[in-house]
Amino acid sequence: MAFRPCNVSWAPQEAECGTLAVPENPAQPGGRSLQLSILRLRASGTAPATGAVLYLPGGPGQAARDAASWMSQDFAGLRGEWDLVFVDPRGTGESAPLDCELFESGDPQSYLGDYFPLAGVERCRRELEPRADLTRYTSTYAADDLEAVRSALGSPKVTLVAGSYGTRTAIAYLRRYSAQVHAAVLHGVVPPFMSTPLPFARDTEDALSAWIAACAADKECAAATPALRADITALIARLDSAPVQAPLTLPDGKTTTVRFSRDLFGQTVRGLLYSPNRAVLIPALVRRAREGDFAPLAKLAYESRKDFASMGEGAFFSQTCTEDVWRIREEDVPGATAGTLLGDGRVRQQLRACKHWPRGELPTDFDAPLKESAPVLLVTGQWDPATPPRWAERAVGILPGAKSVTVPFAGHGLQESALQCVMQLMTGFIRQPSAKALDTSCLAKVQREPFKLTLDP
Repeated sequence: MAFRPCNVSWAPQEAECGTLAVPENPAQPGGRSLQLSILRLRASGTAPATGAVLYLPGGPGQAARDAASWMSQDFAGLRGEWDLVFVDPRGTGESAPLDCELFESGDPQSYLGDYFPLAGVERCRRELEPRADLTRYTSTYAADDLEAVRSALGSPKVTLVAGSYGTRTAIAYLRRYSAQVHAAVLHGVVPPFMSTPLPFARDTEDALSAWIAACAADKECAAATPALRADITALIARLDSAPVQAPLTLPDGKTTTVRFSRDLFGQTVRGLLYSPNRAVLIPALVRRAREGDFAPLAKLAYESRKDFASMGEGAFFSQTCTEDVWRIREEDVPGATAGTLLGDGRVRQQLRACKHWPRGELPTDFDAPLKESAPVLLVTGQWDPATPPRWAERAVGILPGAKSVTVPFAGHGLQESALQCVMQLMTGFIRQPSAKALDTSCLAKVQREPFKLTLDP
């Protein structure tokens, strides 16, 4: 595996890029091969690198290389000792990407309709099947790919740093190759027994309730939106009766009118809850919508769907249809979604989409407890709408000896006041993963992000 200077605008200046060929189906080594795209930031110290830190991105569908710039800064404390290595998972980024168009690019309303439009899903499958076996793009295959990279790098052991759905791949790697792991840090853990997206509605509701309570306890927020819960309930009722019309300014400066639905409202607010510095906008956005102005919400919804459309959509379906959705029964949906902001739209659309997508096979021990494991640290946001602390608590049960910390007021992402503390915890754990105690005292200083009660023009 040879590396060369990347020489691309999105990569740090010192980054090296390379590729490694792996079989699409390991059981057929003479069959179709995939070129894994790899970016490396060498350790900056004068001594040989202690080892390699492998970053595993979420989604599923995100590319690892997109994290190189921020990780080179946030993990600067490790750069003197460790190489940072970013492997785009198969089907994403530059690793045989399974990209396709779910939406009609020339129609803004297409992005603001169903999250998984059936016509787009079927078109995506037709486009990809001639060049990919869509049953071979799961976390188990991705774990085998990482082991091939570790071997090619010549690193006796690696450290795994995984986020969101990338934690699935990390757990699969730990299950198969724990002896090759120095330590693993899993941020926002998605355990293999979690059947996404079924829990999203209740977990979103819990996160929203926490922010509503915080607003009620905040003098300025409570004065600006004294009935935030009632306002949200009223908006849901209004949108349940019929979508509203909202102006939308497109990136080229042109303005159009779009329909804004109840399902879109739930999805948009859930997206805001992911990031604490966006969740603080919810009271102001709700107030504007109650006054009849849905334009700010429509803009955020459009931007969010465009971001989703830039990921590896095929990889998303191949992984979630195989690992999650098949376990969800239609009769499970009402009890899991009734009376929630998110409702049943997301889960029913994903159930429908997966009926039109090939499902792969899973190892018989896919969600069983690990018999042994390298040291693992789980990091979870207290108000995470996707992977809240209850999932980390359950994950500890299948990861022998795992440690778990909860970051106050954080969502799926972190607020500014938590960043330094969490990086300190992560790097300290990576340096001494076998230490009996973890110093979490800095978490007591973490603060809630302040509400932003007015919107930018």
